[in-house]
Amino acid sequence: MRAALAVFLALNLLALPVASKGVVVVVDDRMTVTGSVHFQTGNAVFAADAAALLDDIAAAITSDADIDILVVEGHTDSVGDPATNRALSQKRAEAVVDALAARGVARHRLVAKGFGDTVPVATNSSAAGREANRRVEFTIVVRAGKATATAALPLAKIASRLNIVDAKAPEAAAWQKGDIGLPLYRAWRVNTKEQSSADVAFRDTSRIHLRETTLIVIFGDNAYEKKEQRRATLETGALVSRIDELLGGATVVVDTPAGSAELGKGRAVVATDDRTSRVSNHRGDMVRVRGKTRKATPSEEVAVDVAPGMGTRVAVGTVPEPPRPLPPSPRVEGNVPPVATWEADVSVLSFAWSPGPGVVEVLVEVRDAADQVVFQARAPGTVRAVEARGLPRGDYAVQLSVVDEAGLESIPAEFGAIVGTPPPAAAPVEPGPAVAAATSTDTGAAPAGTQDDGAEPDDLCSSPLCPLLLGLVVVGGVAATITTIIVVGEASR
Repeated sequence: MRAALAVFLALNLLALPVASKGVVVVVDDRMTVTGSVHFQTGNAVFAADAAALLDDIAAAITSDADIDILVVEGHTDSVGDPATNRALSQKRAEAVVDALAARGVARHRLVAKGFGDTVPVATNSSAAGREANRRVEFTIVVRAGKATATAALPLAKIASRLNIVDAKAPEAAAWQKGDIGLPLYRAWRVNTKEQSSADVAFRDTSRIHLRETTLIVIFGDNAYEKKEQRRATLETGALVSRIDELLGGATVVVDTPAGSAELGKGRAVVATDDRTSRVSNHRGDMVRVRGKTRKATPSEEVAVDVAPGMGTRVAVGTVPEPPRPLPPSPRVEGNVPPVATWEADVSVLSFAWSPGPGVVEVLVEVRDAADQVVFQARAPGTVRAVEARGLPRGDYAVQLSVVDEAGLESIPAEFGAIVGTPPPAAAPVEPGPAVAAATSTDTGAAPAGTQDDGAEPDDLCSSPLCPLLLGLVVVGGVAATITTIIVVGEASR
């Protein structure tokens, strides 16, 4: 018996004049539907010929008592505004639920979910592909009292990646490359390596950003529990929720070895090791943090609500600490937005900051206009400036955060940055008069400080991973181009 099945009904944007009489067959977990439910153009009103097929679908569901919860999922093509598409898909899914309930299907057996254009099944570059993407899917999530795996559709996908990101299915023996667009199903793992990062986008557009050396496990959508919720287990590392920055994000619950954090709309950071988890709420909704004590049942777990601008810690086997203020945001110095200068054909983007007292670490992240991370760096709290060389022309968004001794992270200082067009090459200079070689009676040694070590300054970094040793400070930086060099400045001691 197959654990789960999604069966497709076309949701045509154009009302077609031809009536369709469908055939619906349910065998075990498989429901096969022929025919199409038509809607009027651009809205959730059924066309006149939809009634007969809805009758057949309702009869098939009511005749199979083992179908406990059925999710009606609406999908669109990518034409038009994504927000409008998602709203339309939700309204159409709800219209189908209403129509089935009116035909005798118990409403508690039905859940409506609209996903817009986020889960295509075909290319949107052709008319046939767009027609296939305009559809309703029926997914059985509880059958005969038991939850089924929702493996027919991915729960999330890798939306962006920088450097080395791996993913692994629960039944797989080996990891695979976490390419952009890779679908992620229930219990899949995603692992970012050193100086790497990735964005994971859930089907409803909730998004989390995984920083370097982070391992998470993707868990599903508890549609059968009637919760608009996504769930992930953070085993190690740090992630950033970005739910309000995209339309329609649902709550994301992040489980850690020490507890859990329920992340609503807003921006929050969850970081963990094998003993202690830290939650920093930057903006948006309250974040509910629970601790996993040995004696408490899940319903008795002690929880604290963390307001924006506050943070908390929770250790394994304890309750969360009372929320405390986050460290102050770093203050950006100099011109904002910074504009890159050019050295030969290499861009040089520089910015400096004053991080405030009690800082143990500084975090830098740069995203391009496509919202892809192109540069990131972690440095000790004594670092006050950074240069990123080799970024291509374009507009960038920069975030600077600091971490205090408790491991809580400040609200980031955010500003734009510009890498413009390089200046035209200078005209060649005519050679001057020849100069005779100077004679010397020395031993041929170069003057102090001018010894040639065989390396030009631009050869300091020749790969995307460019750590630079400055005294006893090592700063790891990452950038999209292989010519990037990271230069840091330390505070005076």
